[in-house]
Amino acid sequence: MLKPPSGSMHYVTDTGASFGGFAGAAMAGVALVHCTGGRFFEPQDSRILKPDDAVRLAHQTIDEVLAMMRSSHR
Repeated sequence: MLKPPSGSMHYVTDTGASFGGFAGAAMAGVALVHCTGGRFFEPQDSRILKPDDAVRLAHQTIDEVLAMMRSSHR
């Protein structure tokens, strides 16, 4: 599960990347994998995913980012 740094309004990771940027990059990578029939490397768990599994991961990531953003604005 993705979590913003404490008190963060911009959702920036310790490497300077935003969670929205991460989700966008993941979606772009998944789209490429899905179109080419390739594989997607998921670095957090060091997994190599097939296209359909990568699409599910992208949907899950988007849902987590949106939920995190909604909960911080309450």
